[in-house]
Amino acid sequence: MPYLTPGKLGNFEPPEEPISSAPGENGEAYNLPPDQENEGEQSIGEYGMNMAVSNAISLERTIPDTRQEE
Repeated sequence: MPYLTPGKLGNFEPPEEPISSAPGENGEAYNLPPDQENEGEQSIGEYGMNMAVSNAISLERTIPDTRQEE
């Protein structure tokens, strides 16, 4: 049975994650460095999306909560 321990997170609260400066973190736009722009343009022509940017952005990034207040 779960119980409250002061100073310790409960069962449903995620732990605070440190702020990261990784590409795409917090929903920020990411632009390729100049030496990789050609690779990005080629992937847009081949796949219809920029695979170079997609590969640089982590799947585990944080994004802002844009839901309206209830």
